[in-house]
Amino acid sequence: MLKIVVDRLKEHCLAIDEKLDPVFMDINEDELKFSFPIEIHGFASITADYFVLKLNIKTFVLMPCTICNKLTKVKIIVHDFTYTEDLANVKGPSIDCSIPLREGILLELPLFAECDDMCKERKNINHYLSKESTISQKMNFPFADLHLK
Repeated sequence: MLKIVVDRLKEHCLAIDEKLDPVFMDINEDELKFSFPIEIHGFASITADYFVLKLNIKTFVLMPCTICNKLTKVKIIVHDFTYTEDLANVKGPSIDCSIPLREGILLELPLFAECDDMCKERKNINHYLSKESTISQKMNFPFADLHLK
């Protein structure tokens, strides 16, 4: 969980260099596991009317390989994650940034993962995959022969 005391930010920026326990992600699924620490580096500050959080995030997630379906370790990197909140909406002395942090990480999950950057089982499905040349032969390019002066 990432809670920041807002009153401490009135004078200066707060540098953040933490490793968070992935429990705050609250993901309990067989095909998506956050088991590794979440590293965050950045700062929190206050402008005239807004709380600003700017972070770089790095972690790993376990998700199934799209080829062999075994859980594989996938690196997640979020560059320049920025969260702002109107100070009028901040109730109490601190602000909990774990929900926007969670959403920022989940938005960076890849749609597909493959173990070891090239699954060893890939050779078993190659004959099901189309070659690029056969795909382009089947496509219609209506303006391919158009010559402009």
